[in-house]
Amino acid sequence: MWQAIFLTIVATAGNNVGKVLQKKGTQFLPPFSLKLK
Repeated sequence: MWQAIFLTIVATAGNNVGKVLQKKGTQFLPPFSLKLK
């Protein structure tokens, strides 16, 4: 049970971090951001 909760939290946190990195990445590294998509 706790594993499912932990995975959900990690997935949510990872998604939020990914959005932040995309916003900052588009400012500093546009070509690199396009490769990640």
